[in-house]
Amino acid sequence: MVEPVEHKDSNSLPRANLIQMFGPITSESEKQVLLYTYAYNNTKELRKFDPIELPAPNLSLYSEMPPKSFTFHVDPDSCRDVDDAITLLKLSDSSYRVWIHIADVAAWIPEGSSPDTDAFLRSTSFYTPLGHAISPMLHTSLSENKASLYPDKDKKPAVSLSFTGYRDWE
Repeated sequence: MVEPVEHKDSNSLPRANLIQMFGPITSESEKQVLLYTYAYNNTKELRKFDPIELPAPNLSLYSEMPPKSFTFHVDPDSCRDVDDAITLLKLSDSSYRVWIHIADVAAWIPEGSSPDTDAFLRSTSFYTPLGHAISPMLHTSLSENKASLYPDKDKKPAVSLSFTGYRDWE
């Protein structure tokens, strides 16, 4: 990885400082370059997570989906960091109730807390093409478990938009 250095003389060649060696070109060194470039915070430090106990959100503030509804997500099968989902409920032969859910991560993380600040600095998660988070924005105990909308028996807080859709193409 090379960092450009401004040169004073317009006739001289550009200069740079070597800031990190990644070794021979391999798939692992290429992954490290990508992580270094895109997945670390702006001080170029490795992502470190301070252990923190987070209070459970008050689930009574959230609605439950109707018993005969069908909820699904479109993330790859191997992805546990599910942050959005869709629920469908057939109302009649020509109408459906649709909900679009986004995981309410803010229900778990107090504003201004260490995880909130870390997430602000990271801004994104970095995934493999198969959907594995190799450098997550949030600690995996939150992004892949507590706040994930991955289907399991636990109720999860989500911010949802709902509407009724009508089919009239006959």
